[in-house]
Amino acid sequence: MPGTDCQLPTRHLIACRSVESWPRDLQPRSAALARVFPTLGEFEDLAAREFERIPAQYRSGIVSLTINEGSERHPTIPDWFTLGYCQAYLPSLYAGEDAEVTSEIVLFYGSFKAIALRDDSFDVDAELWETLTHELRHHLEQRAGIDDLDAEDYALEHDQRRRSGLEFDPAYYRAGEELDAGVYRVDLDLYLEIDWGRHEWTKRSGTSLTLTFEELEVEVTVPEMPASGPFFEIAGESPFERGRSSGEVILVWIVRGGRLER
Repeated sequence: MPGTDCQLPTRHLIACRSVESWPRDLQPRSAALARVFPTLGEFEDLAAREFERIPAQYRSGIVSLTINEGSERHPTIPDWFTLGYCQAYLPSLYAGEDAEVTSEIVLFYGSFKAIALRDDSFDVDAELWETLTHELRHHLEQRAGIDDLDAEDYALEHDQRRRSGLEFDPAYYRAGEELDAGVYRVDLDLYLEIDWGRHEWTKRSGTSLTLTFEELEVEVTVPEMPASGPFFEIAGESPFERGRSSGEVILVWIVRGGRLER
C-alpha cells in the first residue's frame, strides 16, 4: 500500500507473450540454467551497466536502482511474475515550487530467474533492458502528469486475466494504442473489432470473411452470434515482434448494442 508521501507503485507485468505463463506440469530446466543464468552479483552488474546506457537527462530524478533478490508473483493471476516496478515519491509540501517527482526502480532478480527456469526463449539481457526502460517511462510520465503507460499495463493485466479464466474488463484492449477505427495494439498483440447488429450477424454467421489492416490479411469463418458480451478469437500471428517473441491477431466479435464498457 502507498505511504503518505508516495503514490501506489505501477507494476511492470511481463510484456513478452511467451513468458507470461506456462503449464504447471512443465518441468524447470535447472541444470542448464545453472550454467548460463547470471548470479545475483552478475545480474546487479548487468543492471547497472544497462542503466548507465540510458542518457543522463532521462535518468534524472531516479534516486535508486534496487535489485531485490526475491521473486514477486501477481496477487491474483496464476504463474505471472512481476519483473520490476517504479516507486514514485511526491515532493514534500515544503520542498518549494521547483521540486520534482523522484523515483526508485526495483528489479526482482528471483522473478527473472523463475521465468528463465521455464522458458528457453527467455532472453535475460533483452528483458532486463525492456523492464528498465519501461519503468523509466513510468518515472517520466509521472513527472509529466500523464498515464499512457498505466493504461497499457491495465490492458496487459486484463488480457492475462481473460486468458486465465478470471473476471476481466471486456473492453480492456481499448486502453492500448488505437491504430485505426476498431484496430488496437496491446504490446505485441493486434486486436480487430467486428461490430455488427443482430440482423447482420444472422446473415453472416457461418460465412467466410476477409479482414485487412495495412499488409495484414486474415481469413476467418464468422462464428455464431455471441450470446452476451464480446467473443475473443485468436486468428494468427501479428506483425509485431520483439526478439524471438511475436504477438497474436485477436478478433473481437461484438453484437452492436450489447455490453462493452470501459
